Amino acid sequence: MLPPPMPNRTCEGCGDPLAPDKRNGVPSEPYTLIDLLERDGYCCHLCREKIDPTLSHPDPMCATVDHVVPLSRGGTDLRSNVAPAHLRCNLVKKDRPASE
Repeated sequence: MLPPPMPNRTCEGCGDPLAPDKRNGVPSEPYTLIDLLERDGYCCHLCREKIDPTLSHPDPMCATVDHVVPLSRGGTDLRSNVAPAHLRCNLVKKDRPASE
């Protein structure tokens, strides 16, 4: 049986709780998108432009959580590996590390 989803962790696109299997065995800690936006000055870590927190999905400029080193490449779900990004920027990056 899979553990229940962590509180405050939802898909940025649809709002559904993240599937537990996406984090199974991956180091993680609770955070919210607002936590990350405030920490990083409402700035997209990929394009360095400001993020308007009032925009919502499917606006390409809405805020999303990006894993700097993607989970699929061994990244963690810790605050040190996540940063805010525009939806557009995050979709272009796909599952590549931010450095690529």
